[in-house]
Amino acid sequence: MHKYTSTHSASRKTTQGFSLIEVLIALVILSVGMLGVLTLQVKGLQFSQSARISTNVILSASDMADRIRSNPTAGVSYIAALNEGGGNPPAPQCADLPNVPLPLNTVCTPATLAAFDIWLWKEALSQDTGIPFGKGGIAVLAPVPGAIGTTSYIITLNYTERGEDRSYQIVVNN
Repeated sequence: MHKYTSTHSASRKTTQGFSLIEVLIALVILSVGMLGVLTLQVKGLQFSQSARISTNVILSASDMADRIRSNPTAGVSYIAALNEGGGNPPAPQCADLPNVPLPLNTVCTPATLAAFDIWLWKEALSQDTGIPFGKGGIAVLAPVPGAIGTTSYIITLNYTERGEDRSYQIVVNN
């Protein structure tokens, strides 16, 4: 007589792979990580735009400061109200403009050059120069006691950044 033996063991079969719960948990963790990366990207863009605006404000104020320093005898002619630019250039035209060359025999006094400098500066602020809602003004301070011939100017730029009104000032001694 022959005895029948089974070659199959009675052990349980193990499954390989991931369950649906494990896959869903992994997707949630991945999604949270991607949201963090997206938030960092948005913040980086905001800070980059803020830095660009600040750079443009500083460059614009420095441009006006250089104009004041290069015309030291103009004095109070550089006083300008804090408002937008625009309008026609003052006469006489003291420099070439786009598509408008400097007329021959033009004589510019320090005061007319100051008026022209202010017009150019405010005109640049009123256009799209990367300074949102830019307004510029210049005030002249009383002379510093003991400093003969020194005039101080405060150049002010007001602008809007991310919905907030901001202001930048620079003092120029001439």
